[in-house]
Amino acid sequence: MPDAILRVVLTRGPGERGYTPKSDGKPTVVMSLHTAPPLGNAIQWSLATSSFRVLAADPLATFKTLNKLTQVMARMEAVEKGADEALLLNTNGEVAETASGNVFWISRDKVCTAPTSRGALPGITRAVVLEICQTLGLQTDQRVIKPEALRKAEGIFITQSAYGIVPVTALDGEPVASSPVMDQIRRAYSEMLTQPC
Repeated sequence: MPDAILRVVLTRGPGERGYTPKSDGKPTVVMSLHTAPPLGNAIQWSLATSSFRVLAADPLATFKTLNKLTQVMARMEAVEKGADEALLLNTNGEVAETASGNVFWISRDKVCTAPTSRGALPGITRAVVLEICQTLGLQTDQRVIKPEALRKAEGIFITQSAYGIVPVTALDGEPVASSPVMDQIRRAYSEMLTQPC
């Protein structure tokens, strides 16, 4: 499987029932290999704002855990609305992330994303895109935004480990603009993936 996704899960290991872990437990590592989805310009998603919220200042938001019931429920809700992905707001009503990735938007040619202090997971592809922007000389900003302002963005895209950079074509049924800045970032990301390790 040359094009695959390796999922690594680390648990505290076997133990007794209950919420209090024993410190002498032996950790368990589970690895699973999955066929990678095709990457390319054909992938585009529509977003639906979820009624489910993430905590604005959740100290666990910076960790990728298996406790993602909010994201699972949000994705199910989005699919029921006919969308591909859910836009999650935090408990302050600010844009945080999607059910499975980070949100970026273009504002006056500046590449913006929500700060991780507002409930967003600090994704790996998110960090790569911020590095790409620096290499390309594009200005970036980690800022708070409300969904009403997000709708006015010059372009919106999602970053996700499995799919890379995914342009958003619609938000809550309304079309979203497409920015040449986003296309520039996607090209640089694709070139980076084709470089030998």
